Amino acid sequence: MLITPAISADNLRRLLLLRGVSLLAAVAMTLLARPLFHILPDLGVLLTICGIWALFGAATWVRTTRKHPAPRYELLLHLVTDLLLLTVFLAFSGGTANPLTALYLMPVAAAAAVLPTAMAWTLATTAVAAYAALWLLAVPITVEDMDAAMQMHLAGMWLTFALSAMLLVGIVARMSSALRQRDQRLAMARENSLRNERMIAMGSLAAGAAHQLGTPLNTLTLLADEIAANAEPDSNLAADARELRIQIDRCRDIVGSLINEAGLAHGGESITFSAWLSRIVAGFRNVRGDCLPTVEIDQGLSGRMVRPDAALTQSITDLLDNAADSCAAEVTLAAGCNASGELVITVRDGGSGFSSGALRHAGREPWSDKPQGMGMGLYLAAASADRLGGTLSCRNAAAGAGAEVELRIPLAALS
Repeated sequence: MLITPAISADNLRRLLLLRGVSLLAAVAMTLLARPLFHILPDLGVLLTICGIWALFGAATWVRTTRKHPAPRYELLLHLVTDLLLLTVFLAFSGGTANPLTALYLMPVAAAAAVLPTAMAWTLATTAVAAYAALWLLAVPITVEDMDAAMQMHLAGMWLTFALSAMLLVGIVARMSSALRQRDQRLAMARENSLRNERMIAMGSLAAGAAHQLGTPLNTLTLLADEIAANAEPDSNLAADARELRIQIDRCRDIVGSLINEAGLAHGGESITFSAWLSRIVAGFRNVRGDCLPTVEIDQGLSGRMVRPDAALTQSITDLLDNAADSCAAEVTLAAGCNASGELVITVRDGGSGFSSGALRHAGREPWSDKPQGMGMGLYLAAASADRLGGTLSCRNAAAGAGAEVELRIPLAALS
């Protein structure tokens, strides 16, 4: 998966805030130069530089209103421009003696937080060169009172340092945090992509298996019929042949229901929610005749029209099968809708509940503590829920009897 390096609009806004603070400091320095610092700079030139800086900030604000993120080189250009404007301002307001030279650290810190190493070093080198250029390019200014100017210079350095420290923690640290959050989202996206690829591969294998099962099922049907025809009607062999035919028909029904569900999902046909759930339970009964789940549907949800998702249908069937393995006599399938517009499907059983290992691994990876279990049911259910924008959660019943598996799916995903 190719990801284009970019900077979010939020980071551009934080950069704009840094620029605004630097600009305010420059304007304050200009207006207080004579009464506070006892120096006489060229106020017209300094105010012109501040005006250009403000126009650049306004253009950046307009840029932040665009939806797509900025490429990293654009942020580098913003920071270099801030360095150049600051250098020109300092050159006309005392050069290296100006306490605002500490503001050189702001763009360097921002670059170190959000830009690649090469770009950060480029900006750091530019800042060092700009600072050094002040020794050569600074315009001489008149100082009215040298002693007073020196005292105010030292106080200004302290204030600028305090401001820089607060900005580093308050803004640059947030830029770095936003970058880490983006990296986490990218990591999650990669993980979901890998899981989806695994699901697609498993789906392809399942489709191929369903297609190829037709021939051996037909062969088994013929053999079962032949055994039943050649056996005595009341013999054990005839009974075994009839049971074999029943199991073959169940296998055929399972394959047929998978094909029907897939056709319904791709065809876009809508049915009522209660009809969909009834069909799931009926299909489950064909597989597990020893279990009759109790079905509870909220009245407002029963008649709602939905387009069934084939993978979600199979996931609910798998959850019912897991519950029946735990306690076939006490299985409940409940469905409702919460205030967030989510479909909430809960499968409960009256068994011994989840083990600590099951709660730790269930839904995150194929895992089972059953002797012959493959652990695919909860894993596939979690993947189906995630694909539809929902979640799966597992817990033990509050009373300590049985387990509960809850699927939350946005109703819009089934509309």
